[in-house]
Amino acid sequence: MDIKAQRSKIKKLELRLRELKELQLMSTKVEKSSDIYGEVCEIVFDEDFYQHIWDEPVLLQLHQLFMERPPDMKVFGERASYLEERTRNVRIVNDLYFSILDSSANEEEVVAKLEKILNVDACILPRLQADNRLNNIRSGDTAPSEKIEAFLSHFSEDLTVDFSEWGEYMQYCLFALQQREEIGRANAVLVNSQANRAIVIPVKVLVQSGDGRLRPLVSGKEDFKSAIERAKQCLVGDGFIKPNDDVLYTLDLTEAEYSGDSIALPAAIAMFSAAKGIKIDAYTAFSGNINLSDRQWVIKGVTGIPQKLQAALAYGCRRVFLPKENEADVRPGDTGDLDVIFVSNLMEVLLKLQTPPDRLQGDSLHVRKINKLRDVCQGEGWQLSAPIPVQDGLQFVVTPPTPPEFKLNIYGTGAHSPKKHESNNFQALLLELAKLEESGVPIQSVQQVFQIHDSGLRTQIRQEFDKMNPSGFKEEQYCEYSYSFEDGKEKLIVKQYNSGKLQLQGMAGDLYKRALDVIVTLYNLKYPQAKLTISDYLQTEPQKASGRPHRESGVEEVPLPYIGTDESGKGDYFGPMVIAGVWVDAPTVRKLESIGVKDSKMLSDKRCRALAGEIRRICKDKYQEVEISPERYNELYEQFRAEKKNLNHLLAWGHARAIESILERLACAHAVADQFGDEQYIRSRLMERGKDLKLIQVPKGERYLAVAAASILARDYFLRRLEQISQQVGANLPKGASDAVVAAAKTIVKQAGAEDLRKIAKLHFKTTTLVIGTK
Repeated sequence: MDIKAQRSKIKKLELRLRELKELQLMSTKVEKSSDIYGEVCEIVFDEDFYQHIWDEPVLLQLHQLFMERPPDMKVFGERASYLEERTRNVRIVNDLYFSILDSSANEEEVVAKLEKILNVDACILPRLQADNRLNNIRSGDTAPSEKIEAFLSHFSEDLTVDFSEWGEYMQYCLFALQQREEIGRANAVLVNSQANRAIVIPVKVLVQSGDGRLRPLVSGKEDFKSAIERAKQCLVGDGFIKPNDDVLYTLDLTEAEYSGDSIALPAAIAMFSAAKGIKIDAYTAFSGNINLSDRQWVIKGVTGIPQKLQAALAYGCRRVFLPKENEADVRPGDTGDLDVIFVSNLMEVLLKLQTPPDRLQGDSLHVRKINKLRDVCQGEGWQLSAPIPVQDGLQFVVTPPTPPEFKLNIYGTGAHSPKKHESNNFQALLLELAKLEESGVPIQSVQQVFQIHDSGLRTQIRQEFDKMNPSGFKEEQYCEYSYSFEDGKEKLIVKQYNSGKLQLQGMAGDLYKRALDVIVTLYNLKYPQAKLTISDYLQTEPQKASGRPHRESGVEEVPLPYIGTDESGKGDYFGPMVIAGVWVDAPTVRKLESIGVKDSKMLSDKRCRALAGEIRRICKDKYQEVEISPERYNELYEQFRAEKKNLNHLLAWGHARAIESILERLACAHAVADQFGDEQYIRSRLMERGKDLKLIQVPKGERYLAVAAASILARDYFLRRLEQISQQVGANLPKGASDAVVAAAKTIVKQAGAEDLRKIAKLHFKTTTLVIGTK
């Protein structure tokens, strides 16, 4: 049976199982229920189709069905037992797969899942911990199934794990997982409160440029639409989608039996996925309302939590995001093996789903401050913790190589605390964050009128203005209220007339924007077809470079020929940092595509090194490799630090050298590099040949073929040099910055002295402190 026919039968089987589940609760539909049960058995057992079922949600539903209504065991007993064993084994494999994707699972937990499948050599765990490959793969910009495939290749090719008879089995499970991955798709957990049951169903979204419409592709209930409208406004507020983007959505069932606000959170995740081209793993489900509170979008509680957790378990989910408000509704024993994550705002969800150091691709002050924090920590070589939820925001712990640590709160409004710190380095970080608050809104003459006839909407707007702490209040004839706001040179008067006219007058910039924020957001929620935008009413000035948003995640078309650059060794304590550049034209692109070039993080070391040889052959005289040896790296780092510069300046220096060297031989007008810090870092380091080059820096630059090829060359060069340095010192130097690296460094210091570390290691790493106490 071909793949298309298999998928068609699986879809039909899912539909019949869902219908049967609905009918089981309707005692008057016994005859129809029996007919559908017979059809399910026919699909499963006819032509031995059961042997082609690897989809865990389907297997789990069949398991539950046959537990409640066993098929004729004389006829189907052996095949039913086969399905039982298949279900158990598929669950074990998917437990391993989710552990590979789950950023909260460490290497030891992943190996423990693997050991349930086959015997694993004792040396596998320390080797896995040493090379940091797990985190590198997790942070790649690829689909979940591709990350799993990359990690399995690392297991088999680099760690010589023999999957033997499980190999084919695991491939089928991976293929079944791929069928549930789709851009713009997220698992929603919905409840039918009347029947006291819940279901997991994918919500699918398409985001496209238009006039801001929200359109269901399958007709549904009005509360679904209003919840999804709020989800859209939340994403618009954080700059993840544009106000004029059309959002088209559908569910894999008619919504007649399911309704409520809990569709909002999964719809928001599906919109984010669609807008940014990021696939959400099929093991995760979402349930939560989204609403406006104190001018912030927050995740609000929903009903039917025990039923929803049961539905998630029955669907094969490993992780569920629920509102923080529902934490008390989760009873002991409800969760099973589920990882239940309680959240208060969308940012918490996105930061959990994205493995650091992924750049958040939004444009609100909140998002830009988080991205700036990550940029600074990367540039300084500081460790940054996962976000910790605090009231109205998130807390991050910044850990430099030497104490003290620094706790920083970034709130949903974009504010941050503290504002000052006695450490010069931390104070510099706080000043960088403060710069992002510098307004692009000039003080302007304000004469604006809105018509607000709905009394409920007027009340909502007034309540939000009350929270802005007006500096004055006047009772005026024909007015419901007259407020004045003052901030420095700015003054704004807001009057709501009984007739419905809402008038804004004064000389204001930020105050005017804050007032528009209230009015436009609430008006759009009340009247979704209005599609008001703040920019319609506001004069703005170009933002300073420090506050500009980064480019969107989409791949910008780059004219051929162009240069792509990438680096390797940045996160490795031992060995050099290597930057490679590759020049490509149309024939070169075709050749590189034909040999399977892609991001080096998604390749095993063995495959990476084989491809590097092919790339050098194809790109003869069209590439450049720049090695910054550990000793030279330490010199440059200390020099840059003395000039009050950071690691990002050093990285830029290397990228610029690779680009300039290629331009000595070949001409082109464009170069693409992976995003790190401010775009000006590389541009400022380019010399005469590169001054007129159009430089494009994007997150996940490996999506460009030249950058992917450069990443492979850099990785291969780094691996070869690390082997050579290991031979020179007579010890195996592990990759990464793990405990194994600390142990190896201590051995070297004990044998040869601390000074020898300068020749083989990057001393600014926290590892140095762990090895010798001080740098």
